[in-house]
Amino acid sequence: MMGNWKNEDNLLQYSLRMDPTDWRVLDQRATYLLTTGQCSRKNDECRQIWELAYYFTPMGTLKSTLQRLKLLVWLDEMDRACDDYMKLLKLHPDSCHVHNNAGVCLIRSGDLDEARREFERALQTPGYEYVYDSPMQNLNRLDEWLILREDARARGQEDTVPQVLSKIMF
Repeated sequence: MMGNWKNEDNLLQYSLRMDPTDWRVLDQRATYLLTTGQCSRKNDECRQIWELAYYFTPMGTLKSTLQRLKLLVWLDEMDRACDDYMKLLKLHPDSCHVHNNAGVCLIRSGDLDEARREFERALQTPGYEYVYDSPMQNLNRLDEWLILREDARARGQEDTVPQVLSKIMF
């Protein structure tokens, strides 16, 4: 289908003219704009697209909940998203995505030992082997960050260590 269009953005804009409530296309357009550097979290157009995608994303399934929480993260509502990720742990203890995202939130709140355990739990969830890259990267980044922090602490420069980079799954 892309062969009929000059570029992906033209296709996405056309699709939204046909159905401005299509949350999948809204999400794809926001992702396209973000990954091509055409917007940032502070950009009004992107915020509007994310808000519309959030509003029109259906509710009731784990996948739709993860989608809506991803949109909250993009809208800089991380506290709200993290509260919901922690609630999802009780409802979906067998989800690699939920364990990984709870780990990201636990890093953010400073509970690094529990974050490690959540990444490890994510890597032990059967049936998700095809998506283990994200929790594995998050676990490795946490380990690397802990080493950097200890080195900086030994030099008396703990404040110079950047934040841990971690990635949510959806």
